[in-house]
Amino acid sequence: MEEANKRALLAHAVPYGAWWALKFALDVPAIPAAWQYAIRSVICLVVFLVFRPWQWYPRLRLRHVPLGIGVGIFIFFVWVGPESASFKSFSPTFHSLYQRFCIGIFWATREVVTPPPYAPSTCGWTLALARLAGSSFVIAFIEEFFFRGFLYRFAIGGIEKFSKIDPGTVDPIMFMLVAATFAFEHNEWLAGLVCGLAYGWLFVQSRDIWAAGIAHMTTNFLLSIYVLWTGAHQFW
Repeated sequence: MEEANKRALLAHAVPYGAWWALKFALDVPAIPAAWQYAIRSVICLVVFLVFRPWQWYPRLRLRHVPLGIGVGIFIFFVWVGPESASFKSFSPTFHSLYQRFCIGIFWATREVVTPPPYAPSTCGWTLALARLAGSSFVIAFIEEFFFRGFLYRFAIGGIEKFSKIDPGTVDPIMFMLVAATFAFEHNEWLAGLVCGLAYGWLFVQSRDIWAAGIAHMTTNFLLSIYVLWTGAHQFW
């Protein structure tokens, strides 16, 4: 593997790998969940800044910002809508089916923890806001550089050519596979699938990794505000 391609691979993969490695390394009873998330966010932000995966991409194009925000808002409603009280009253059957079949997958099921570990009443506002910041401004961009920047193009061109694949390349099968992979990273797998498709479409359509990052950031930011405002801590 040529040196430049090796550097590109590490820059995309290491921050994402560090996020998951720290998730398991810090998962000990002595460290409260809110502290685990805050520590993970800080360390992975440093790793992300050190490896700088954005050096293989053009700068953010401002004309893509409104579309990125719009896609992010749309996915926020996709994420919370089917579980909302309003939707339950509108279609209780679909709400029940969604709860039964579209949340929790194989190894990952949604656990109800009492008291909620990220609630300000449990961990304090500083750590609750750290949870918001880590979700919105750290992992959102790390995941976009990994899933859209690396994994999609790797699936098309392989390890030697992924960094040379045009972001606008359309491969329907690989596009769906990467979206499905992204979906099964989340408990809300159906919402995650729609999310992966939307962010992937935005990346391919705009050829701008930052547009996808802004969409992901917007979704996670709105979701965090929603959790703090309504107490719907199942989303965290």
